[in-house]
Amino acid sequence: MKKILSVLLSVMLFVSGMALFAACTPNEPAPVRTTLKIVGDVQELYGGENGWPQAVLVAKKDFIAENAEFVEDFIAAMQANEDWLAAEDTQPQAIVDAITDHLGGANPTFNAKNLTKEVIANCAIRFEAAADCKEEVNAFLQSLTAVGAQGLSVSDDFYYKPGSDDPGSAAAEVVADIYAPDGAPALSLAQLMSEDMQFGEGNTVTYNVVAASSIQTYVTGEDPQAELCVLPVNAAAKLLGKGDVYQMLGTVTHGNIYVLSAAEGYADLTAANLKEQLLGKTVGCIQLDNVVGLTLKVVLDNNDIPFEVIEDVSEATGSDVVYLLNISDPATMITPAAPYDYMVAAEPVVSAKVNASAKAA
Repeated sequence: MKKILSVLLSVMLFVSGMALFAACTPNEPAPVRTTLKIVGDVQELYGGENGWPQAVLVAKKDFIAENAEFVEDFIAAMQANEDWLAAEDTQPQAIVDAITDHLGGANPTFNAKNLTKEVIANCAIRFEAAADCKEEVNAFLQSLTAVGAQGLSVSDDFYYKPGSDDPGSAAAEVVADIYAPDGAPALSLAQLMSEDMQFGEGNTVTYNVVAASSIQTYVTGEDPQAELCVLPVNAAAKLLGKGDVYQMLGTVTHGNIYVLSAAEGYADLTAANLKEQLLGKTVGCIQLDNVVGLTLKVVLDNNDIPFEVIEDVSEATGSDVVYLLNISDPATMITPAAPYDYMVAAEPVVSAKVNASAKAA
């Protein structure tokens, strides 16, 4: 009898201990996961609908000097492209075809079904001349530097000023190779590619859409291939900030980053609740060390929210910081089953993943 009572007492103590441990664990119960949804607009969290200078257009300095009229016409076309993208009679298929035709046989990051007018608006395609956005770019680069980015200081020579250079003798025929990374930046050239704009008889203007991971190779080396190129502002500053080889003509996208979650019951993120909602949570981020992740860090820093970069969700054991992880493969890791509380990515990937999860539900 004593032996039976001893066993029962041991079981009761074990159960009580487990209940006490569960009550004291700092981790919340795992949330129920459903379909992906957008729960935060990083542009709004950053400080408003104008966003930040995310991608920029650069051109070779000697090309600008020799082809000043072409450059001004090209800028005007980039400015008109925004209205063309938003026009009701511009069909998504025409945009997708324009990019696909210049992508070297690869499939673009979006298709005619998921490239809606809302997605296009979310990509924030807007050209602003370098002279008009210089202060904004400098301020954003300073913010990126404050959260760990290196080598982002730029000289005044980095910014193109119309009429500041002697155009010299303009080339009779302009030859220009133009490059842009796939995704939202490619949309900044959509109308130009769709209509194969050459900007003058006899000119040879070639448009190339390439993988985002390789875009910097076209503006580096002894003889860079690109006469004009669209690339992330941090890459442009780091590689070309001296302004001796390339100059920035202007910004072309102004923030297209959103926060996703599949956790049922999570509130939409606002400036007022951001700290409360994120502390102790894990956030998987595409390109944590590039413009997407750096911008997220800026938002956290601006709101006095401490963060820590970890390699695995098992390292997230506290409740006083936000845990950031790099998402190396968005195709498999931005899903309802992903182990993160939140995921951060850019359009058009965001809408494609949201739509895919809704169809699979």
